[in-house]
Amino acid sequence: TDDASSDTWRTLLESARGGCRKSQTELFAALRHQLVTFADRQIGPRMRAKIDGSDVVQQSLMDATRAIETFDGRTRADLLAWLRGWIKGPAA
Repeated sequence: TDDASSDTWRTLLESARGGCRKSQTELFAALRHQLVTFADRQIGPRMRAKIDGSDVVQQSLMDATRAIETFDGRTRADLLAWLRGWIKGPAA
């Protein structure tokens, strides 16, 4: 059910904030496709020859991992928005 899914998501978020790499990896993997699509849209035409969305997401996720304890959201949408914020910097 959606409630069970939401509970699982919140449990993973709490664990990830606590430093659990497995939970961080699982959460980030679940959002990776959406993040790459977002990053591809953020990269300007001149930059596309030098970098692609996947590279931007990889670096952004490494940076976000180091700051995951600062994330205070509770939902998948909250995490997606937070991670998109990390992507905007290098991709812009």
